Amino acid sequence: MDLADRALRIVVEGESVEFHTEREVFDRDCARYSRLAADGWLVLRFSWTQVMNRPDWVRTVIARAVAQRQG
Repeated sequence: MDLADRALRIVVEGESVEFHTEREVFDRDCARYSRLAADGWLVLRFSWTQVMNRPDWVRTVIARAVAQRQG
């Protein structure tokens, strides 16, 4: 996990082609995301390009998720 809020059960993951394209890594990531979702976590995944080129959008998505979880 790159970032997590345990109280709200939100995970933020930064994805990059450099570290997430090998089949082994991809399979491991898929299994981890599925386990987290099954345990009630919301996993937000953002690409490196999105974080670098669209930071306002990334912040908005995270803020909306936080607001939703806070009720």
